[in-house]
Amino acid sequence: MTAPADLSPTLQLACDLIRRPSVTPVDADCQTVMMQRLGDAGFKLEPMRIEDVDNFWATHGTGEGP
Repeated sequence: MTAPADLSPTLQLACDLIRRPSVTPVDADCQTVMMQRLGDAGFKLEPMRIEDVDNFWATHGTGEGP
């Protein structure tokens, strides 16, 4: 099943992630999808592995506020 083309990019992403059979620690490439999208949006990504679970930290900007 694919998402209809008229869905917003955010809803298409949600449909893609929901469709993946991800149960920690097997994430069905959800981490890869999110890291690609966030990296493309200019986020700094820091992959991390804790025991057998992959995760990542994403930051954008300096965090100094307005």
